[in-house]
Formats: sequence, C-alpha cells, structure tokens
Amino acid sequence: QDVLNGKGKEMIRINIIFKSQIDIEKLKARGEDIGDKQMRRSVLVDELKLFSEEKQSDVMSILLAEERNNRVIDIKSHWLSNAITCTTNRDVIFLLSKHPDIETIGIDGVTQCTVDNEQLTMNNEQLTYNVSMVNADKVWDLGYTGKGVIVAIVDSGVNYNHVDLADHLWDGGAQYPNHGYNVIDGNNDPMDNFGHGTHCAGTICGDGTSGLTTGMAPDATLMCIKALDDYGYGSTSSFNAGMEFAIEHQADIISMSIGVMNASAADKTLMRNTCVNALQLDVIAAVAAGNDKNMMMVPVPNNVRTPGNCPPPWLHPDQQGNPGDLSCVVSVGAIDENETPYSEGSMGPVTWTDTQFNDYPYNPNIGLIRPDVCAPGVVIQSLSHSSNDGYSFKSGTSMATPCVAGVMALLLEKQNDLSPADICM
Repeated sequence: QDVLNGKGKEMIRINIIFKSQIDIEKLKARGEDIGDKQMRRSVLVDELKLFSEEKQSDVMSILLAEERNNRVIDIKSHWLSNAITCTTNRDVIFLLSKHPDIETIGIDGVTQCTVDNEQLTMNNEQLTYNVSMVNADKVWDLGYTGKGVIVAIVDSGVNYNHVDLADHLWDGGAQYPNHGYNVIDGNNDPMDNFGHGTHCAGTICGDGTSGLTTGMAPDATLMCIKALDDYGYGSTSSFNAGMEFAIEHQADIISMSIGVMNASAADKTLMRNTCVNALQLDVIAAVAAGNDKNMMMVPVPNNVRTPGNCPPPWLHPDQQGNPGDLSCVVSVGAIDENETPYSEGSMGPVTWTDTQFNDYPYNPNIGLIRPDVCAPGVVIQSLSHSSNDGYSFKSGTSMATPCVAGVMALLLEKQNDLSPADICM
C-alpha cells in the first residue's frame, strides 16, 4: 500500500497469490498407485498445472485484456504455487484486489540474494577439507559417487565449460543444449557471470579433473538453472520459476544457496506454497539459512532468509512440542573446520504466525527450529567461474548448502526410493 500511494501511472512488478490451493491429500491419493517415480512426478505435475490453469483463468482473462491496453506486461503463470507474476499499474492492482479468489498481492522485489565472503588462501591438497570432513571420500570407497542422481542448482548460473563439471552435466537435448535454463533472460543459456553458482556447483559435484576434487558427489548429474542475474539479484518469482523447471525435468534434489532477507508475508506465502507442493512431488531441497546473524534489522524470528525459513520434510523430536505443517526444505547452516558455527550464519527460530499458515508460534512457544543441519562452509575451495580449470575460496551458508545437497545425492544413489522425509531424518 505504501508503494501504491507513491505511484502514479508507473508500473509495478507484483505477485498475485490465490486463495485456492490444491488439496494435498487428494494430490497424494492421485499418485499413490503409481509405482514408477518419474511417471508419478509427471502425473502430479500435470495435476498441478491443470488446477492452476483452471483457478487462474478468470484473473488471466483480466490481465490479458489489460495487456492489450498496455497496462500489463510480462505475465508469468506459476503452476507450482498457483500464483501469477506480472508488471502492471496501480489501477489494475486495485481492480484485481476486488477478486474473491486472490489471497494476497505483493511486490515481486528484486533483491541481492547472496552475501558471501571471498577468501584468499592456498590449498595444495588433492581433496578439499569439507569433502573429508563429512567422510564423503569414504562413501566413494564403498562405490557411491552420486551416479544417476540429478541435482538442480538454482543460483546465478554455472560455468558449464569448467572441466571439473563438463562430463556429468544434465542432457537437455536440442531444446536445452547448455544443460539447463536461464529464468532471468528466458533462454536456454544459464552461464554464470557472477561466480556464486559455479562455486556452489563445484561443491556438489566437482570431480577433480583439474587437480582438486571439490564435490561431495563427483558423478552426480548437474542441472544448471540461472535464477539470479549477473550481480546476484533475484526475486521469489525467479526462485519459483527455477524450481518449476527443475521439478518438471525430473531433478531429484534442488540446491538453493539463495534467499530473500526480511521477506514480506507475500514472499513467504509464495515460497511456502511452492515448497509444500514440491514435497508432494518427492523433491527435497537444501536451502541456505543466510548470513544475516549480525544484521540489526533482522532479529529473530526474522533472521533466516526465505525460503530457508520454510519447514522441513520431517520434524525432529525436539520440534514435536510445537509442530506445524511440512515442506521440502532442509535449512542449512555453516561451520568451520573446527566445527565452530560460522560467525555470520543466520539463526532461528522462525515463525509463520504472520501468514495464512499460522503455525510454529514463537515466544512463548519455541517457533520453528532453523537451521536443520550445519555443514562445512568456511574458507571453502571450489570452482571459479572465470576460468575453465580454476578454483577460488568463499565462506558462508551458501557454501555449506551444496555440501548437504551432494551428501543427499550419495544417499539417493545408495537407495533411490528414499523419501524426502527419510533423507531429512
């Protein structure tokens, strides 16, 4: 409302979130008798698409009519969360606000979604310390290296020419020849010109071709999705679109070292709906908690970034005294080589009582414990985006998140019918 009050006929990028959300129990029942994992995913994705198309049809008609009058541009429908993103003016927003099935209209704000520290140091080993710290190399000795598991990285893109990744990238065929999708520019080239995504990708599956093994699952298949621009900026709608691509193209795991600081109720609602439905599609996501612990403007329960503040697929016994609903998110914090918590790592608890979900009350209750797990994330050496055979160092929960995603890939190769709840537990 404050933004609208200050606008004349200027255009505003918004997320339209619908009251109608798919019945999770009916969705579960629809897939119960389908044994094949990929077939089940495809059927449930179609179910979600049909639901969103039906529920959005009335509002979409209004938007398309206003588009012809040049009052709406860039309309994007989201099937995973039953939402629409578009750019429009205040008159259309006021018109939409009268629609009985619209829950919330929020600004789709573009914000800096990664804050990590570049490090300058040297490593002459053949294996990075985070790999050996979590015993990933001992799992390789058992014969498990992530082979056959698709991990989608939703980030600033990936330097897919880096030789430590080149031979185990997702095959997108003629439609996606560069091994993924660019949400920001709407094309099939997810090249990383920022560096964050490539570094995270190396921690998932960098295989040491250039001399240093950086990845937890060096034979996992990497799907590259660019949901941040070349300066590290993105929005909840770009996150959502990236997750939709990953899920529709059969990714098993999503790694997201990104998040919105101090997210609005609209942003939180959009991402929670997305992550709830992703869980029903057997997707698990490793998501960074954020590096905002020392930021005065985001005290607990707002310290963890969205979607890292969404609930997990499985509730730990410590949470059972204050339970709530579930989603696909394993929230990840960072520790250093001595298992000391990263000094800037965001901490919970968080609460969802300020949204329509109204669960995990905090103060006097315990809220939702975040993060779920911590992994090595301080002075992590991984792949450089500016060289096809180089390495660089970074620190942050962003670096811990792909470590967790890589470990998930090792688990899934060992037993590919593990549910997100099994993996989380």
